[in-house]
Amino acid sequence: MPAISNLIREGKTFQIPSVIQTSRRLGMITLNDSLIELVDAQTVEPREAYAKALDKTGMVMQLKNHGHDVSFIDAADGPGAPPAKPAPSGPAGRPASPQRPAVKK
Repeated sequence: MPAISNLIREGKTFQIPSVIQTSRRLGMITLNDSLIELVDAQTVEPREAYAKALDKTGMVMQLKNHGHDVSFIDAADGPGAPPAKPAPSGPAGRPASPQRPAVKK
């Protein structure tokens, strides 16, 4: 099993959550799992746990599996919601810059 530091050094940070999940027996725990423990202990409200979660879809599934109410999740920003509209872009896909007012001479 690769060490977290090696994954960071090699630029493979996308593999870190998987390594953390498979290393639970060594004491590693994901943020979502920690948040669920706090919600189950009634230390944190489900809404706050969802707001702080990095994996929103996974958090909703865990909240539901643990019997917590997820009705607070707005359909507009909940799992499966369409992505936000991208910002308008200028030439060559660069973000459009705001128009500057004309300067009188």
